[in-house]
Amino acid sequence: MTAWWEGLIFMERVFFFIALPASLIMLIQTVMLFFGVGDEGAGVGTDTEISGVDESGDGGLGDDTGESGNVGLRFITTRGIIAFLTVAGWAGFISMQAGLHAGLASLIAFACGFGAMVGVAYLVRALLSLALVHKMDYRTALGCVGEVYLTIPAAGEGGRGKIHVTVNGTFREVDAITEYPQAIKSGTKIRVTDIVGDGVMVAEPFDVEMHNVINLKN
Repeated sequence: MTAWWEGLIFMERVFFFIALPASLIMLIQTVMLFFGVGDEGAGVGTDTEISGVDESGDGGLGDDTGESGNVGLRFITTRGIIAFLTVAGWAGFISMQAGLHAGLASLIAFACGFGAMVGVAYLVRALLSLALVHKMDYRTALGCVGEVYLTIPAAGEGGRGKIHVTVNGTFREVDAITEYPQAIKSGTKIRVTDIVGDGVMVAEPFDVEMHNVINLKN
């Protein structure tokens, strides 16, 4: 082991010193994630954001899901940095072992590390999105007004249509049926009257003008 270490040049040692501790930290993170340690309800464990890009429009501030229910894409997090250092370290070390110049090995290391960091960002976002779907409380859509996206077959005909409606503060596309005697066509305004099955909503046509008249009378 000593002879092997003595045979390494300076840059090989640098990459090795980066890769080894980062790999150990990543291993610990993975074990903690597997056993649910540090879980904050999203199923992906604690992952502090340092900076990044947030698709929810809050400039990267706030939690990963945001009040709108959108899951932000965050690149520079503790988990992402560890992934970057681990992959970059080993990529640089292997490149140097293959006899590449230190400059080229560094470029390869950076590219591989950056790819790993981006991959982790997308993976975390996918896990958060999945957790958000599982937590969705469809009952919040009861009484809400939405719009038919795919025609809902008439009562008794079987089959489902699709509607756009707000659930948990998020605009979503969900399956829908109706107890109405006629099919409800695309573009029709509807109101959610009930929830059946796994998030399947019961919808009925919503008369906007009649609703406004009733409100004026009240």
